[in-house]
Amino acid sequence: MTNIQLSGVSREVEPGLKNLLKYYSFPGVPEEEKISIAVERLGEDAPVSLRVGTKNGLHIAYRETAAFFRALSILLQHRTQRDFQKQETARFEGCSTMFDLSRNAVCTVDELKRLLCFMALAGHNRCYLYMEDTYELPGYPYFGYLRGRYSLNELREIDGFAHSLGIEAVPWIQTLAHLKNALQWGYAASMRDTDDILLVGEEETYRLIEAMIATMDRTFRTKKINIGMDEAMALGTGAYLRKHGFENQFQLMLRHLNRVNGIVRKYGMSPIMCDDMFYRTHDFNHEYYNTDIRLSREDIARVPENMSLVFWDYYHDREKEYDELLAMRDGFPNRIIFAGGVWRWMGFVPGYSKTFVSSNAALAACERHRVSEIMATAWADDGAETPVETILPGIILFGERCFGEPSDKAAVSRRCEFLTGLSLGDFCEIEQLDILPDCENPNLKTRNPSKQILYQDLLLGALDRYFDKPEIASHYTACEKRLLEIAGRAGRYSRLFRMYASLARVLAQKAALGSEIRSAYRGRDDEKLREIVQTTLPRLKEDVLTFKKRFARVWFYENKGQGFEIMDIRLGGLAGRIDTATARLADYLGHRISAVEELEEDPLPFTEGDFSDEVYVCCNSYRKIVSQNTLAHL
Repeated sequence: MTNIQLSGVSREVEPGLKNLLKYYSFPGVPEEEKISIAVERLGEDAPVSLRVGTKNGLHIAYRETAAFFRALSILLQHRTQRDFQKQETARFEGCSTMFDLSRNAVCTVDELKRLLCFMALAGHNRCYLYMEDTYELPGYPYFGYLRGRYSLNELREIDGFAHSLGIEAVPWIQTLAHLKNALQWGYAASMRDTDDILLVGEEETYRLIEAMIATMDRTFRTKKINIGMDEAMALGTGAYLRKHGFENQFQLMLRHLNRVNGIVRKYGMSPIMCDDMFYRTHDFNHEYYNTDIRLSREDIARVPENMSLVFWDYYHDREKEYDELLAMRDGFPNRIIFAGGVWRWMGFVPGYSKTFVSSNAALAACERHRVSEIMATAWADDGAETPVETILPGIILFGERCFGEPSDKAAVSRRCEFLTGLSLGDFCEIEQLDILPDCENPNLKTRNPSKQILYQDLLLGALDRYFDKPEIASHYTACEKRLLEIAGRAGRYSRLFRMYASLARVLAQKAALGSEIRSAYRGRDDEKLREIVQTTLPRLKEDVLTFKKRFARVWFYENKGQGFEIMDIRLGGLAGRIDTATARLADYLGHRISAVEELEEDPLPFTEGDFSDEVYVCCNSYRKIVSQNTLAHL
């Protein structure tokens, strides 16, 4: 544990410092080094957020508790420099990270504490916990049942820990859509419009929502609450339509919003919501980023003024695009929050290049508009396959932008190296698993070949046409070597890099294997097929199981156990399909069957992704990748 002694006005930060040093150690600070720091609390009207220096001893002046911890990290980073001085002023009232805790991976309390420490050192002062149904809801035992939900005591523990670091923990729940898991049980039959949207106007719906809001109010210190309400494109098209007939979605949305806002006001809370449905309901195709959409003054006036609005956009790459979209919010009197993304939702591999290009463009535009808070979202779509600790460089990026510091890769890398012991380049080696030799770099189209190669079936081969290239195996072999080298010096992150090295090893073997099998089968090359059956497939299965084991180590370090059964099924299923491919080919070679039907069909271009071309595909759906047959009826 780093030995830090504070003097001066430091009582309010001492509990947080104690928590920090329990869960975090500075990689570049020897444990035996004794560090004494003089601390000064600035007034609330001080023109700067923090000030640090090394002249005549180490000293920190800070305005808010969160600023103290950023100041601490800066001071320790430069503690050996003579006469070092620095002051910073936050450009935004809030700098936050949102953790997606609803895609099977529910972080343990200890993991959230580790992440909160990192956020504090990076300069974040707010944290959103995105929980669709992963929290205890008294009176609703099936809400979050078997999903790893947090108990209220766990949430209070997280809230208290965050508070000690000057971070405001804010619950982000859903009060309209994204409730498929919560609504799957019988108790919800009377309040279900579609399979994931609540039935507007039904009293049972509002009893449920009031239980949600009341629970959050008595669990968290903050009076802020994000009520969600995004992506409800099917609103009013299920049970509501059968019961009441067609109703304009904008009108229906507002009626529901006002009812929920009344509950929020009852508990004296300050609501936050995503703003996309205001725009989608004015577009025939439910598009969000259509700059031709114009909300009338009357439409805007009907949105409750106490509602903070979240404009979320992780996709565009140019400042001009963000300027245009932010300008569309100028007519709202509401507080505006911008939510960008740290891309960890396209499979196993984080999209750092997309994160940096999109975020830098967006955050530069935010400074020119009426944005009060910038948020780094860490969504985890389709099973939370990317470990949450891969987002650390993105947390640093948002912190640097908030305080007006350089946010180029070199500057972020210096902070990354001090806070993690690894450079930004080390982390970006992980992304090379998705940047193949003829793929664009930076990967702004977020192509994700690693997920497709891993999961696509060896016999069906729906994506074989894209990966039948010998240079891909060479690329992944080189990736494995580099990742293992980093793992050897990665300290607490070694398990993460060893996991990715294992993945690279599997991808190197599997990328062109389906094409090799089909080619040998159709060319009647029994010798090649026999080699595949006796040597290649058993080795691949062994390496898949090694990857599965290493992935499990990372998962259980970060997350609760519930949800991992899906990864057991996915990766165990992959091993099972290797067994089946082995058996099918062995039967063919042994003349027990006359044909392998799966290899008789010619693969067609894959058109089930977000986009497809003759280079690579962008598809993050396990269901679409793993099989073209029915995985489940519901």
